[in-house]
Amino acid sequence: MFSGLSLDQAPPFEAPLRFFLTAPIFAILAAILIFFSQDFSNFYSPSSIAIIHLFTIGFMSMVMIGAIQQMLPVLVGVRFPKPLLFSKIIHLCLIIGTLLFAFSLYLFKNYLFIASTLFLATGIGIFTVLTLYKLFIASFASETVTGMRLSLISLFITLSLGSYLLISLSIGKVDQNFNLFLLAHIIFAIFGWTGLLIIGVSYQVIPMFYVTPQFNKNIKKYLTFAIFIFLFITTFLLFFDFKIALVLLLTLYAFFGIATLNIYKKRKRKIADITVNFWILSSYSLIIGTLLAIVYLFFQFDKLLWISGVLIIYGFTISLINGMLYKIIPFLAWFHLSSRGFFDIPTTKEMIKQKDANIQLIFHILALISILILIFFPFEKIASLLIIISNSLLLRNILKATKIYFKYKNRPSPFENMKIN
Repeated sequence: MFSGLSLDQAPPFEAPLRFFLTAPIFAILAAILIFFSQDFSNFYSPSSIAIIHLFTIGFMSMVMIGAIQQMLPVLVGVRFPKPLLFSKIIHLCLIIGTLLFAFSLYLFKNYLFIASTLFLATGIGIFTVLTLYKLFIASFASETVTGMRLSLISLFITLSLGSYLLISLSIGKVDQNFNLFLLAHIIFAIFGWTGLLIIGVSYQVIPMFYVTPQFNKNIKKYLTFAIFIFLFITTFLLFFDFKIALVLLLTLYAFFGIATLNIYKKRKRKIADITVNFWILSSYSLIIGTLLAIVYLFFQFDKLLWISGVLIIYGFTISLINGMLYKIIPFLAWFHLSSRGFFDIPTTKEMIKQKDANIQLIFHILALISILILIFFPFEKIASLLIIISNSLLLRNILKATKIYFKYKNRPSPFENMKIN
């Protein structure tokens, strides 16, 4: 179950932690914009694009980039140079770039478009290129590593397309292919960067954390490659308005959702675990969201596109990230403290109470439902308040584990006392 793991290579906890703690704040900022938004149901409105990117970059990518910095040394056995400094630079670029991007869409100032492009391209570009280099020189390559490689290639393509779109807006040159490049950007962002990373990582973390059987060998061997190939086929066929490749791409993701649910049903220890509920919500959202997207392709009912987008981005990805934060942060806090000789620390279950996480899950589900209602009715105020409550509770809960970590970290290590004695 732990094959390929090398916990001795783990970076300092503070390296990924700064990303994890920042993510809920960006979700709260997105909710504040929803509160004052007048046209959120219009996908192409500046406010909608700003809100979507506060979620996708500020929340989703923030956590994913932080998680990769933790996983790369552990799964592959290679480290980033000066991990704390590296994480600070990438983290700062992401924060400034994302905020400038949101402001640029509201103020529509050319210099803000250019500045946001520079910060995001620098931060994400450096991270992507260096991480890909580390992944390709690694001697060990599991299916998870393969998924990470393909995901990061997709991130680089997403970044390139996004930079092109931002520069086009900044110089006022929006040609006839702008919308096609926008669609390609969305496809590689959601089904490439985000989806492939989730699939690749799930091969490792689901059996490890939840004591389930391994995914089917053929799924692990072929699914990420098949999705990666269909990303390019789908993008190419966009220029000819052919939909069959996109249908097949969506079907592959629905298949992954079903496979994940089946794996969870076969858990060997079916004990209460709030993170399992997040995974189940995530899987059902993915299945329903992809199927509705397929229906949209044939019937062109705009509301279906919005519903599927909300289910895939908020229901699938953000739900899953919520669940994994409850798993990863207590585990890393416990691991780093126990490795220094602190054996009187709370267990991972005790760091964040199940009751507190359950309350946050309820508000997360209510927030998801409210966003879906918002597609049909002017529900901005209630939706934004529920998102704020959900992410405030998430931040409070993960801060509890963080405080325990720093409380013990600032004490002398028992190992050091043993050496002195």
